[in-house]
Amino acid sequence: MTAIGVAAAFVLALRLDGRRAVRLLPRGSGDLRTAHGAGYATLFLINAAAMGLSVYGPAVLQTLRGVSALVAGYVVGAEALCWTLTSLPVAGLTGVWPGRLIRLGVAMILAGLLACALVFDRFGLIWPVAAAGLVGSGFGFCWAFISQRILGDLVDDERAIGGAGIATVRLTGAAAGAAMAAAVANLAGFAGGFSVPAARMAGIWVFAAALPLAGLACITAWRLGAPP
Repeated sequence: MTAIGVAAAFVLALRLDGRRAVRLLPRGSGDLRTAHGAGYATLFLINAAAMGLSVYGPAVLQTLRGVSALVAGYVVGAEALCWTLTSLPVAGLTGVWPGRLIRLGVAMILAGLLACALVFDRFGLIWPVAAAGLVGSGFGFCWAFISQRILGDLVDDERAIGGAGIATVRLTGAAAGAAMAAAVANLAGFAGGFSVPAARMAGIWVFAAALPLAGLACITAWRLGAPP
C-alpha cells in the first residue's frame, strides 16, 4: 500500500503541474506514451525504490552484524562505487545499446533490491556488498541513457526545463522513497529503537516494500527502451 501511495502521489503531482501556466516539467510528462513521460516515471520510481538502501542499510548492518558505522558505510557505498565503474565503459555506446541498457539497468536494480531483502541478515558480509553493488551497477547502466532519451524527445524550447526536470524528479523520488522507507521501518519496530528484532524485520521489509516500485520501473523502462 505504501508503494501504491508513492506512485499515486507522483501521478497526482504530474497532473497538477500539467495544469499550471508555469510548469516544472515539459508538456506531456504525465503521458507514458511519450519517451520523456516514460523517462521521468522511470527516474522517479528507481530513485524512490533504492532510497531505503541508503537511509536504513547502514543502521540495519550495524545492528544485525555488529559492524562499525565506517564499515556499514563502505558496504552501502558499494552502490555508488559500482554506479561509477559501470557507467564509464558504456558511456559512448550508441545504436541499439542505449535501449537495451535502460532495460537491463532497471532490471538489475529490481534484482539488487530483492537480493538486499534476502542477504542483509544472512551469509557473509560480502553478500550485502554484492547486493548493493548490483543496485549501483543498474543505475550506472541506465541513468545517462534515460536522461538522453528524455532530452532527445523534447523540442528545442523545452529542453532547458526538461533538463532541470531530471534533477527535480530525482530529488522528488528520493524524498518519496525516504518517507516510504521510514514508514516501513517504523512499522517494523524501529520507532521503538534499533533493536535486533526490529532491524531483522526492517532488513527485509524496507527492501521488499520497494519491489513494487522497481517492478513498475521495469514496465516504464521497457517502454522507454524501445527503438526511437
